[in-house]
Amino acid sequence: MLYINHSNKKSYYLNYIYICFFILYCGLYSLVPLTSFMGNPIWKILNYGLGISVLVFDCLSVKCFLKIYYYPLIFLFIISYLLTILINYKYGIFRNLQEVYYMCIFFIVTLSLGGQSDKGKLRKQYIVFNFLINIVWILGIIWSIKMFFVGYDATLSIDNRTVIQGFHESRLWGVFSDPNYASLSTLAIMWSTISLYSVVQKKITKIIMYISIILQFIHIILSNSRTTKITFFFTLTVYLICKYKRKYGYQKIGLKTLSHVCLTIIGIAVLWNIFSITLIATSNSVQTIKHNRNHNVVATSYPSSDSSDTYVPQPQTLERTDVQTTNISNNRFNIWKSALEIYGNHPLWGTGFGYMIDVAKSTNPDTYIVLSSYSIHNGYLDILISSGISGFIIMITFFIFTFISIINSLFKIHVSERLRYVSVFLAPLSIAIGHLMLSGLCYSSTFTSFLFWLYLGFSLKVSLKFI
Repeated sequence: MLYINHSNKKSYYLNYIYICFFILYCGLYSLVPLTSFMGNPIWKILNYGLGISVLVFDCLSVKCFLKIYYYPLIFLFIISYLLTILINYKYGIFRNLQEVYYMCIFFIVTLSLGGQSDKGKLRKQYIVFNFLINIVWILGIIWSIKMFFVGYDATLSIDNRTVIQGFHESRLWGVFSDPNYASLSTLAIMWSTISLYSVVQKKITKIIMYISIILQFIHIILSNSRTTKITFFFTLTVYLICKYKRKYGYQKIGLKTLSHVCLTIIGIAVLWNIFSITLIATSNSVQTIKHNRNHNVVATSYPSSDSSDTYVPQPQTLERTDVQTTNISNNRFNIWKSALEIYGNHPLWGTGFGYMIDVAKSTNPDTYIVLSSYSIHNGYLDILISSGISGFIIMITFFIFTFISIINSLFKIHVSERLRYVSVFLAPLSIAIGHLMLSGLCYSSTFTSFLFWLYLGFSLKVSLKFI
C-alpha cells in the first residue's frame, strides 16, 4: 500500500509537470513567429525525453490506462496502426512512428490525466492547465487582433511551407498557421473558461476571465471560419437548453424554454453582427488615419514626390471571396470523393497518416487529393483512410461509448451543478464536431488535437464533480 501511494504521488507530479510543459511547448509552437525558436532541438529533446519517461512510468508503475473507460479499444487502435505501418513500411516509417508516439501521449497520458481520480487534485489540474492554455492562446489572439487593426497581411516561407499571416482574404489568420484550427481551439478554450467563471471567487479573476472570453469571441468572429461558426451556435444551443432547463425545471422544458433559447441565440447572432461591423469600421478608420499621417509626413519631407499617392489602403471586409455558391463545400466534396477512391485500394489497414499521399501515388496517381496535395478535411475519414476499416471501427466505437458514458454522468449530476460540467464537455464536443470539416483528430501533434484529448479526459471525470 505504501508503494502504491508513493507511486501515485510521483505519477501525479510527473504528469502534472509534463502536461504543463506540453501546453507551453505545443501552444507556443502554434504561434508562427515563435516557430523557429520552439523548433530548437533542446525543446524536442525535452518533449520526447519527458514524454517517454512519463509514458513508461505511467504504464508500468501506475497503470494509468486502467482509469480510462474502454481502454482496451485504445490499445487495439494503436496495435492496428502499428500493423498499418508495417504493411506500408516501404514508404518510410519515421513520420508514422512519430504519430504513434503522440497517440500514446494523447490517448494514454493526457486522456487519463496520469490516472488521477482525486477530485481535489483534478480541480487543481483543471484550473492550472486552463490558466496556462489561456496565457498562451490569449497572447496569440491579442497579437493577431493587433495585426488586424494595422492591416498586416504577409505570406511567409517557413520550413519549406507557405504560411499566411495577418488579415488575408477577409479572414484573420493572425499569428496562427490556419484560421479554422485556431478558431476551433479558441472555441474549446472559451467553453472551458466559461466552466470556471462560475466557480472562481476573486473579483479580479472574474474580470480577467470575462475579458478573456470577450477576446476569444472576437477572435472567432474575425477568423471568419464557417466550421467554427456552425459549431459555436450548435454548442451554444446545447448550453442554453441546459441553462434554461435548470432555470425553469424539467417539467417546463417545452415552449417557454425553447422560446428563451431561440431569443438568446438571436440576440447573440445580432451581437455577432454588431461586433463584426464595429471591428471592421474601427480597423478601416485606424488604417485611414495611419495612411493620412504617413501621407502628410511624405508630403512635408518630399514636396516634389507623389509616392504617397501610390498606395491607398483597401477597405477590409468579412465577406469571403473564396467561397462560391456553386462550390459551397470549398472543394471538400471532391476531396472526400477522392479519399474514398484511395480507401478502395487500402480497405482493411489503410495507408497510414504520415505518408498517405505517398502511398496513394502508387495506387491512385490521378485522384484529386494526390494531384492537389490536399488533406482530407474530415477527421473521421482520416481514420478510415489512414487506419482502414479495422482502425475506424475501433476508434468510432470508442468515441460512441465514451460520449455516451459522459452524457450519462452529466444526467446524474444535480441540475444546480450540471451547467458548468456541461461547459467542460462542450470543449471536446466542439473539436469533435469541427473535425467533420478538419483533419487530424486522432493524428498529428497539433494544439487542437491535444486540447481535444485533454478536455475529453476531464469530461470523463465529471462524475467526480471536481469544480
